[in-house]
Amino acid sequence: MNRTILIADDDPVALRMLEHQLTEAGYDVLTASDGREALQMMLRDNPPMLITDWHMPELSGLELVGRCRSREEFGWVYTIVLTSQSDDDLVVEAFEAGADDYLCKPVNQRELIARIRAGERIVDLERDIAKKTREIFRNNAELEVAYRKLAMANEKLQHMARTDELTDLGNRRAALTAMEQKWDEIEDTWIPMAVVILDLDHFKAINDTYGHDIGDLVLSETAALLRANTRSSEEVFRMGGEEFVLFCPQANASMAAVAAERMRAAVMENVFERDDVTLRITVSLGVAERTPEMECLDDLLKAADDALYAAKDAGRNCVRIAPTGPLPLPPTAEDEDTPEGRVSA
Repeated sequence: MNRTILIADDDPVALRMLEHQLTEAGYDVLTASDGREALQMMLRDNPPMLITDWHMPELSGLELVGRCRSREEFGWVYTIVLTSQSDDDLVVEAFEAGADDYLCKPVNQRELIARIRAGERIVDLERDIAKKTREIFRNNAELEVAYRKLAMANEKLQHMARTDELTDLGNRRAALTAMEQKWDEIEDTWIPMAVVILDLDHFKAINDTYGHDIGDLVLSETAALLRANTRSSEEVFRMGGEEFVLFCPQANASMAAVAAERMRAAVMENVFERDDVTLRITVSLGVAERTPEMECLDDLLKAADDALYAAKDAGRNCVRIAPTGPLPLPPTAEDEDTPEGRVSA
């Protein structure tokens, strides 16, 4: 425990007497002959307790106490004000200035030591509170860092769960989640929705001839081409192997076919070059649009997959569109009056 006490008094006799009494009681005593000197020593030595005379030149005892209370760099200091006057109004003024205790001169040594020991208990209490407060702040800061790290880890895990590691495109899970969510949103409406399934032509032969490392590079470069040619209203995913899907929400079959042709041309025009390997890659694409007959997303994907096989059968490197029926028409006022509700084609 820090048993340092700073005494500030412009009366040298009173100052020496107090210093002697406190030194005998086992305290480390610092002395200042006026308020300004005391203020400098407070900043330099940071004593836990201050005993100050009320009336001093330049900076009075109450002004010194006020400075101690108003500046954070002093920390918490227990202050006792000494004065030769015992007026009740002066006592109130001292406490309002921030003093913790008040003694009249001449000071009784036993009373002074008793009051100092009571002040020490308060100082120890304040230190414990300050220590616990610092620990709380530190623990809160550590928790905040831990929460941020956990959030970042969770975000990374979620990204990994939704992302294809090789191509950095959304994976099959991400694709199905996005398409099922959109399907549910528009299920009872006439809003169109289309998908394009595309497959790299003769990819097995590339793996067999040049090895899986080149095959992986071909997939990565193709994915980058698809992403570069995907518009803001579209989203491309890798479904697995050499198969990708382009999701076109709020697009009909002909609109999705335009996007499919854009993709096909971009891949065909690209020349894949790695070391001594030069390849031209092509893709086959199947387009399907949601129709009234389709009951779920699987039906739409099956239609697009059938169209993809039709593109393969047609010689590859082309786009084929699954047959489509008309979407449900918006209800009319007359329809709304009938028991059947909306009209379907």
